[in-house]
Amino acid sequence: MKLLLLLTVFWTMQVLANVAFKWGSGGGGTRTRRWWLGFVAGNAVGASSIWFLMQVYALLPDNSNVAAVLAGGGGFIGSQLLLAWLFRSRLTPRQWCGIALVAVGTAMATLGSPSTTQSTSLEALAEPLQEPGYRVQAVRLQGKSQPEPRTLSLHKPEAMQAPRQKKGRNP
Repeated sequence: MKLLLLLTVFWTMQVLANVAFKWGSGGGGTRTRRWWLGFVAGNAVGASSIWFLMQVYALLPDNSNVAAVLAGGGGFIGSQLLLAWLFRSRLTPRQWCGIALVAVGTAMATLGSPSTTQSTSLEALAEPLQEPGYRVQAVRLQGKSQPEPRTLSLHKPEAMQAPRQKKGRNP
């Protein structure tokens, strides 16, 4: 519950900072009062939101990538939607697809975190390769006439050969 509250405040502050920047940029140059008000307000709100982001990182010490994805994805989606609505910007179908892809990517990165799925460390990924009988074979195909892709294949022989015994000795 605390995580959701911190994220909501962070997202809100990020969206407000983007609104201030957009509003300030519509005044006709960097020497206008409107530009400076938007610049100062956007930076004040945006910089203050970092405190909430740090609290999110503190709540997810083993999942900093999840904290970054949640914070960035939520702020991006909120900014896109509010800026389009407030400033009457028409989003194209491709832009809507992009927003949807960010939402799906944020969900995938969050739901795929190590705390919710099995371990994805390098050691866990290499574990099946450490079983006897597996052989990793990397084949690099060269040749300018045939642009073949590089392949990586795993082989486990069906019948593993028993170690050879020296002649003349009976066990």
